[in-house]
Amino acid sequence: MHPAGTDNSPRRWPLTWLAALALTGPFWAVGVGCSQAKWHEVQALPATGQRFFVDPERAHAKGSPGSPERPDCVLDRNQGVQVVHPPSDGSSLVEVSLTDAPASLAGAEECQPPLYVPVSDLRTDRSPVNPADRFYAVLNVATEKLRVYEICRAAGCRGNRLVLETEMLAGPDLPNRRTWLGEYRILAWRKFYADHEGKYPAFDRAGYPALPEAGAPLESWLSQSLLPGGRGEQRGAFGWYTAQLGPDANAQWLQGTWGHGADGDRFIRLVRNLQDRGASAHGGLDPFSHGCTRVDNPTVAYLKHLLPERTVVLRVYARERLLADAGDAAARTWKWSIEKSGGGLLDEGTLAIGATAHASNGNPYGVADSDLHGVFNVDDGTFENYRHPETLDVGGYRDRTTPGFARRRGLVSASLGR
Repeated sequence: MHPAGTDNSPRRWPLTWLAALALTGPFWAVGVGCSQAKWHEVQALPATGQRFFVDPERAHAKGSPGSPERPDCVLDRNQGVQVVHPPSDGSSLVEVSLTDAPASLAGAEECQPPLYVPVSDLRTDRSPVNPADRFYAVLNVATEKLRVYEICRAAGCRGNRLVLETEMLAGPDLPNRRTWLGEYRILAWRKFYADHEGKYPAFDRAGYPALPEAGAPLESWLSQSLLPGGRGEQRGAFGWYTAQLGPDANAQWLQGTWGHGADGDRFIRLVRNLQDRGASAHGGLDPFSHGCTRVDNPTVAYLKHLLPERTVVLRVYARERLLADAGDAAARTWKWSIEKSGGGLLDEGTLAIGATAHASNGNPYGVADSDLHGVFNVDDGTFENYRHPETLDVGGYRDRTTPGFARRRGLVSASLGR
């Protein structure tokens, strides 16, 4: 889709700086730095009524040319805008109004006119959607639920779509073991991950002792007999796959756990029960994480299938609410299989995918009611007036504003607020 008065050719080209200097005509320069200069070909004065799309991942509008950016108005990449008034001579800002904004999201409600954005933030065609920008994950430590949403980007869509809701195990309420909150990205997926200190050997490696059978008790998985050469403390704690998160995630990853596919989330529920009872050990052994968030192994395999590197992961501590009871989602399944590290089948099966929204209660860290702010809408993955509890640690992107697609109402500032 192209704005009126333009042709159908793409409107963005990378040029070297020397080549750019040789050009003449009405061009606006953007993003000149150590890499190639990038240019938009836009009319020297964009005309009233012309339509454009926001180019940066997140942009902030101003209420007037001389005012600071509005922290409550977050424009995501490919948000449609229409020129209200072209920029005055010498100004880099143009007044716009929003078009094609999903009615359920914050941009439509909070970005009230007047809105001014830099011309350099606009392009005449949509940016290609990166696969990492299709979904995002919300890990609610308060309720120990993990949910994945497909982002609502099309005009007229009714909100983000829940595609997975599952049980999750957060770090226990023990010193230096609570899970950090904040906004992160998946930096890398690791199969059969082992920590660099050698305390937690990999779930599977050629030559390692045989694993317990499906249905074996937790004590069997914590047994020292599983350790290669007797080295380490606990084998297979990271499960089949591990998503390393960043920045500044305190080495608290999103990962699998012990057990085979047939064990389901049995160990997630068992260890959670121990944590809820305030236990600090199990049979003299320590089954608790140091803040990593765990799901069962078939589920972490599905997450790896669904969420590529650079996907947004939001870890929060929030009250939950269901906006509307839409009934049970249609049942879906996913066939999975996983190979041994040295080749050959390790396990296979079918995962039943839960995608029906349920609002839950929880407060494993005993946060005071006065320190719980706002609400998380579980059906569309948006937040209203939420900010992190003051008593919990926060990492991740501390200088970025919460994505517009995850906001419904209320100011939510850097790193989901503080």
